[in-house]
Amino acid sequence: MINVKKGIAYKIHFIFLVLIFISLDSAFFNIPYAHILRWIYPVFLMLLILKKTKKILYPKGSLWVAIAVMFIVSSLYSINVSYSFGRVYSYLIMTLFFFMFYRYQSNNHTLINIPYYLGKGFIVYEVANFISTIIGGGVRATGITGNANSLGIWSNVAFIFSVYYIKKEKNLKIKYLYVAIALMSVYTAIASGSRTYTICILLNISIFFIVMFQSKIKYLVLIAVILFICIDITSVLDLLYHLPGVERLIEQGGSRGAIWEAGISLWKQKPIFGWGYGVNQELNSIEYLGYIPGYTDYGFSFHNSYLSTIIEIGIVGLFIVLMHYVLIMLKGLKNYIKTKNITIFTVIWICINMFFCFIGSSAMTSLGSTEGFLFWGLLMWLYVYVYYGDSLGENI
Repeated sequence: MINVKKGIAYKIHFIFLVLIFISLDSAFFNIPYAHILRWIYPVFLMLLILKKTKKILYPKGSLWVAIAVMFIVSSLYSINVSYSFGRVYSYLIMTLFFFMFYRYQSNNHTLINIPYYLGKGFIVYEVANFISTIIGGGVRATGITGNANSLGIWSNVAFIFSVYYIKKEKNLKIKYLYVAIALMSVYTAIASGSRTYTICILLNISIFFIVMFQSKIKYLVLIAVILFICIDITSVLDLLYHLPGVERLIEQGGSRGAIWEAGISLWKQKPIFGWGYGVNQELNSIEYLGYIPGYTDYGFSFHNSYLSTIIEIGIVGLFIVLMHYVLIMLKGLKNYIKTKNITIFTVIWICINMFFCFIGSSAMTSLGSTEGFLFWGLLMWLYVYVYYGDSLGENI
């Protein structure tokens, strides 16, 4: 049961901050100066909390020190020092903000509520994306995001939050509403035409059956096999083929592999510690990578978070980053096994899902992006919850 007690920063300010970051990834919903507010507003909230707590709270431990050293070293030998220190600033601001904010909520016994209200924003976002997809055109659906890949990742996130609300909701009619939104999410994920996010949504559907039916899963698998054999597969595939984006899903080849190959060749030149932050802006171009069919403007990413990270900070940096993430999630998993807390399970599920989604996105360590904000925000929530606790958390 969600706690009634709510802190002012948690109820109003946090939701507004979520809307700021959603605005960054929307072609239609735009908060003025969102690209500036994403940095100013967390600092403003930290000052509010600092006024109440009278001290700066920050995470402690050897792994946090290792990440700090990695950031400093990477910045010093970066080919774009100013951008690199901008990355350090974003990491410092967002990490301190999430830690102080969540610790403040933990002290007020409202920490458990954060994912519940965070998910509401992405549910509304999904409904808007679905409506835009239905009335829109084009080979690949983009929703209100303006980008097919963004639509794919947010569809997956909305699906998981929908399952979360289905489990928590007591009103049957509202449960059906969330079932409908989960179906919308499946539709928009496939319509995005992204192979990565379509695979993710199929994996999420499998987890959904396990979560919802648990001990009955073996019977559901048997039913699925029987239906697969009996149904006229050709007509089903013909129906799916008319969805936007499906034609791209079944196309052979693509140029993504070519840019990954170019990125790997770049990493091999400095495999241990990488090129430093800023390499994506400086070297991700025809001048350094050569001509890749289908890519006239490579942008700032290699369309793969792990590749982008290993190019920037090498195999050592990637190991530290992933170790940090994995240790937090393993601690959370132990807590879930002990408490059976559905909120903890949902947060871990979203983080793991985004791990897969980051194969097709370079936003994992970009904390100024919407994807980076959600991922790091949930991971930091898990860290604070399992290490510092919320004594009024629910068990389901």
